[in-house]
Amino acid sequence: MCVWVLAGTTVASCYQSPSGSGSAAPCGKTSGLQDDFEAGALGAQWVTEVNGASIDGPPAVVDGRAHMAYHATASVADEIVELRSRFAFDLTGSAVSVRPVTVDPQADSTFEIREALGSSYGLKVGMRHRGGRLEAYAWRYDSGGYPEDLLMSAPFDPVEHQRWRVREEAGGLELEVANAMGAYRRFAVVPEPTLDLRKVVVALSMQRFPSQVPGTGAVDFDDVSMDLPPSPACPMEDLADGFTGPAMSWFWERDSDNCTEVLMGGAITLTAGYCAYHSASAYDLTDSVLAVDIASATLGDGSITVTLRQKDDSFLEVRQEGPMLAIRAWRDGEEVGTAMIANPIDGSTAQTWRIEEREGMVELSASVNGEAPRSFFTQTTAALFDLRRLQTRLAVQVGSSGVTSELTLSGVNAP
Repeated sequence: MCVWVLAGTTVASCYQSPSGSGSAAPCGKTSGLQDDFEAGALGAQWVTEVNGASIDGPPAVVDGRAHMAYHATASVADEIVELRSRFAFDLTGSAVSVRPVTVDPQADSTFEIREALGSSYGLKVGMRHRGGRLEAYAWRYDSGGYPEDLLMSAPFDPVEHQRWRVREEAGGLELEVANAMGAYRRFAVVPEPTLDLRKVVVALSMQRFPSQVPGTGAVDFDDVSMDLPPSPACPMEDLADGFTGPAMSWFWERDSDNCTEVLMGGAITLTAGYCAYHSASAYDLTDSVLAVDIASATLGDGSITVTLRQKDDSFLEVRQEGPMLAIRAWRDGEEVGTAMIANPIDGSTAQTWRIEEREGMVELSASVNGEAPRSFFTQTTAALFDLRRLQTRLAVQVGSSGVTSELTLSGVNAP
């Protein structure tokens, strides 16, 4: 939908996405986060957050836009409502863009890339409409926290600032704007960004502050990266780690601080408490495989879990508890598959767990001490959720006895 609203004023012309987006970009790029919000509801690629008494509620799709609104209650603290990509994307050699359809004089419209923590705090670079001005900014880390550097501020022009884009070039970031013709030009530049551009989260938000006048209003966003070549998720086998480095590879993120890991000789040992890592980005299981090599495990009454997750209520989970291996498959909050088999595991048992999709079937199998794999669960791809963007999660957890659990992995999709 192509309408521009600025403080109650509608502008007749606005940016139109070109017909046809050309050839696909390399896999895993930020241009793969695309949404024209015409489906009537937010897709699985998004998560929402709301914090504030004057915020109407979470973002919603209204008239083909991502809509965020506030009401007349005065803002007594910094408040935010946001739409955030569920998974991280690779910005290197790529870009991400948005069309801010409606801006408001008493609420910030914000478009950001952030480090893959997914929090509203941390390293970030962004653009925002604030009080009639367009601003570009970057957060950096120092011992006192994350101070903000204002990179550029100019009067907001509803004709020349109809689309915002963040683009990586030669290791730096170009923050750009486009007019009705779609011709981008530089607004600000970050020559040496401090966040890891291989795994960034994209966020759209409305922010309110106590200094802003109470009232009612809203902001709207549309056409996320719809003018960029689409980028599929990388195949699941690209998530490959032999654990040969001195630290966890860059594409993992830790879920818990109650965790001790030791990397040594091509293996990682996780000791918990509770310890979990997830892939920062999502991967495509279609015609692909996830193979997890378990060198040994000492669980007591604890557990090991490998999960492939599309969203919170759609996942495939393999869980070892004691001598039993349990499998659960959920789609939109409904169980669509389950199995349980005997699978003794101990400190001297090496296993490889495989989750594989081929020709419309998903199969889970285990190979013990190098023997031929044994299939223990199959399900049609159609009965499951969309397998094209899945996050991988590895976890080990102590049981009720409190006896420490330990898991040693020798590889994930390792050669």
